[in-house]
Amino acid sequence: MVNVLFMHYSKLTTLGKAFLMFRCVGWQGPHG
Repeated sequence: MVNVLFMHYSKLTTLGKAFLMFRCVGWQGPHG
């Protein structure tokens, strides 16, 4: 149970980081 939760959290953090990075680039691109 904890292992699955940890895996899910790891996936979420990875997706979150990628999403934030993509969003930052997306915002800086057209608006910059």
